[in-house]
Amino acid sequence: HPDFKLDMHLDVEEGNAAGAKNGQIASII
Repeated sequence: HPDFKLDMHLDVEEGNAAGAKNGQIASII
């Protein structure tokens, strides 16, 4: 859908927040 890229970006941001405590930062591609 039209918001696919935005949704992916938000998922990455959430992943960064969730993984930061483990020192695992996702890359924004």
